[in-house]
Amino acid sequence: MPSLLGALRGPGAALAFRVATGGFFVAAGVAKLARPAEAFAGQIRAHGILPAGWEWPLAHALPWLELIAGGFLLLGMFAGWAAALVALQLVAFALFLAASLAWGRAPEDCGCLPGLSETPGQALLRDAVMLAWAALAARGLPGRLALDGWLAGAQEDARDE
Repeated sequence: MPSLLGALRGPGAALAFRVATGGFFVAAGVAKLARPAEAFAGQIRAHGILPAGWEWPLAHALPWLELIAGGFLLLGMFAGWAAALVALQLVAFALFLAASLAWGRAPEDCGCLPGLSETPGQALLRDAVMLAWAALAARGLPGRLALDGWLAGAQEDARDE
């Protein structure tokens, strides 16, 4: 088992987790932005746990937040901040889903990813796995193929000249 844990902590694994998590967030944001905000607002409202009126600002802001944080994580730009923002979103989404389930108000489809029917329980499990992925990705930052690493290397090269 130590070899598996070592492999999960390696730079290749960190890159894979960063790309998978960032890519998922980009895909989720794009999918939500491709549909009318009213559809996402309806999904948020269907959970029945937020005060009236909150669904509209969230339906407009969350897809952009997912897209931007996921894009930065995917590219490895401001990767530490992006990983933290993705992790914060995952915790918030998990708390939202858990409350919806606990209060018996969860709809059949959580609305987390348009085009993919997912129960709130499935989404909660996915969020927990992706939170672990984000943590594993953050351990290897900036890492391979990350813009942060390239920029840091370019700055060091300029100082050495």
